[in-house]
Amino acid sequence: WVCSAVGCNNGFFGYDTLVQHFTAGILGVVILVWFMKAYPKLNLLDDSFFKNLLIIVAIVGLVGICWEFFEFIQDLIRIKLFDLASSDIVIQNYLAQASSADTIGDLVFDLLGGTVGILIVKTVNPKNI
Repeated sequence: WVCSAVGCNNGFFGYDTLVQHFTAGILGVVILVWFMKAYPKLNLLDDSFFKNLLIIVAIVGLVGICWEFFEFIQDLIRIKLFDLASSDIVIQNYLAQASSADTIGDLVFDLLGGTVGILIVKTVNPKNI
C-alpha cells in the first residue's frame, strides 16, 4: 500500500513490474519447456535454439498481452462500480493499468523475463532447448 500511496505504480517501472512480470516471464518459460517435454505431441520446439527462443518468447508475450487485457477489464469494472473516474490521483494509485507506460513496461519485462528464463533453462539443462 505504500507504493500506491506515493503513486509509484504508474509508469514504466511500476512496483509490480519486476516482481510480477519479470518473474512470470521466467516461470512461464520453465512451465512451457516442462509442458512441451511432458507432452511430446504438443511440442513446438525444434533443433534450432533461435527458433525455440522465438517460439517461447512469443508465447510468453502472448500470455502477457492476455494478462494486460485482464487488467484492462478489471479497471473498467473498478471505474464503473466505484466511480473512480472523478479523481486522477485515485485512478493512478488504485488501478492495475494506471497509464500506457505501465502497460508497455509490464510487457517489456514479461519478454525480458522470458529471455532470461530461456537462458537459465539452457544453462541448467542444455538438452531442453
